[in-house]
This record gives sequence, structure tokens and C-alpha cells, in this order.
Amino acid sequence: MKKSCNNMTSSVWVVLFTALAAVTALALCGGCAKKQSEIKLSAAEGTGEFGVYYAKLFSIEYLPDGVKLLSDYSGRRCLLVPRGVEAPDNFTSSSIEHDLLVFTPVKKALYTSTTQVSFLDVLEENDDAEYDIEENSLYDSVAAVTMPQDQWDLAPIEERMRDGKTAYIARNSMGTIDIESAITLQPDIIFAEPAVMGMGDNLALFEAAGLPYAVVCEWEEGENRASFEWIKFIAAFYNKDAEADAIFRQQLARLDELARL
Repeated sequence: MKKSCNNMTSSVWVVLFTALAAVTALALCGGCAKKQSEIKLSAAEGTGEFGVYYAKLFSIEYLPDGVKLLSDYSGRRCLLVPRGVEAPDNFTSSSIEHDLLVFTPVKKALYTSTTQVSFLDVLEENDDAEYDIEENSLYDSVAAVTMPQDQWDLAPIEERMRDGKTAYIARNSMGTIDIESAITLQPDIIFAEPAVMGMGDNLALFEAAGLPYAVVCEWEEGENRASFEWIKFIAAFYNKDAEADAIFRQQLARLDELARL
């Protein structure tokens, strides 16, 4: 039985990825495999500058005017349109089939896992620095979480929960969240988990309530590089694609360095 990522903090995630990277590097060294930098990372034709190379459970297609067509873990297709950009007619018609339209960057998100927020933490580059509230922080978009304050060790979230800037939406004993609170929140997006591990009813509730959601399941990838590549999934909702791509490439370069050592 797989362990849910809900109780994994960002620091645990970073340590886990580092440890797995080291093991992978040793394996590459022992097998005289190619360096990660020697693997050609080129986006698929028609997808734009960036691409998804290791993750198998989501995809991003880059369209004109900064529009993106994203497929989540469940196969739902999310059309992401930058704020201030009017989606061309062909994006809103059946010529590009989609299940959800989201304007980016999202300003009000409901996160259902600490691991999801840890990707935001990496994008903010606060891992090794003392946290200081800044205007226009990505954390300002975390309108609500489904984990109580005592389960967090991220200073930005703890402080925002204390100040009432980030709400706590409770779950019952079966893992079902307070759907009335979610409806009242009216989020731009809910980063949801798949219908397993006590989350069976939530997706159906979101669907029935007409709430926008995308299913995140990086832990099902089964390979550390593929799991960490989900940072691109979260980043897409904030128009931070370039930053996420650079961070991911830095991690691959780190594997090279470990392999040389």
C-alpha cells in the first residue's frame, strides 16, 4: 500500500529527492551510463520551448500567446490562459477539447497536500534562506490548505495561517473535505489528489459543485526525476515555466556532479 504524500513536509521532500539522486548517481557511475547532461532535452515538435521529459502522468502543450493545454493525472485537459489575454475562438471551441479553463497566474488556490506546496517553496527559492514576507509572493496564492497548522514546517504557510491569510479547510475521518468551505472560498484552482487514500469522494464533490480542480499525483511516477518534474505542473499555473525548467535542469546537473564524485 502506497503512503500518502499528505504528511511529507517540504524539507522531507528535498532530503528524499537528494538521497534518491545520490543513489541514482551511484548507479549511473557503476554502469558507466551517459551523464544526464548528455541526454538531449528538447521539447516535442509544436510544444514550444519547454517540455516534459521523464514524467509520464502529466503533459503540457504550449500554444500561441502564452496559452497552455495541460493534461493532469486523471487525463483532464486544462486550458491555461494568461490574464489579459483573450482566448482565441479556436481555443474555446471543440477544435481544442478541454475540461477546464483557468486564467493564469492563479491568485487563489486550494492545496490538498504539503508536497504540492513544497514545489511552490522550491520556486520561491526559500529553502536555504530565512523567510521574509514579500509582496507578490507565490505564497499569497495559497488561499487554503487541508492540513492543520501543526502539520506544517514551512514558515510562509504557518505565518499566513496564524494571520488568517491562509484558511484551513478540515477533512472528516474519511478524508472528505468540508465542501461548503471550498465552495465559499471560490478558488481559481484546487490542486487535488486522486481518488485513493481516503480521497474517493472529493473529486466527485468538486465536480458536482462546479469547482475547478486539477489532479496531482507525482508520487505515482515511481522514479525520482519524474516525480520532481511535477514542479513544472504547478509552475504552469503561475506562468513560471522557465523557472521550473531551469530548476529541473539544475537537478539533472547535480546528478552529473554526484556521478563524477
